[in-house]
Amino acid sequence: MKTIEFGVKCSNFNLMKAFKEECESMGWNYQKNFTEFNKSKHGNFPAMYFTDDWHKEPFGFALTKLGNVVEVFHLPQDWDKAVEHARTAIDNIAKLQLNDAYEAEINFGNETVKVGCQTFSFDKINELTKLINKNKK
Repeated sequence: MKTIEFGVKCSNFNLMKAFKEECESMGWNYQKNFTEFNKSKHGNFPAMYFTDDWHKEPFGFALTKLGNVVEVFHLPQDWDKAVEHARTAIDNIAKLQLNDAYEAEINFGNETVKVGCQTFSFDKINELTKLINKNKK
């Protein structure tokens, strides 16, 4: 299964804040328990890391060091590319409420279905569907 991950670097706190707000409006979740978003923290971590699987939380991001992240956007010059990349990741997701306790998150980009803390490939879901259809009365 592929994981969505990318980074955004910016030395200007206000521009980083604007990008954070843009991403939150799309559905990305800032992980304030990992790193509070403030000017002081930004001075130590002038980058944000984005992933579709933040410790079992979908679409999380926070100020941090990027480490080995391959895809990095630099603001302001890559603003449009970074916004489009973040939006495309979110748009590849559909959700279906299964019951009061569970929601299925369908990730078309990664070809996975996540229910609770379990993630299944489309191949496994197709096997399940075939088995159900075969045994329908």
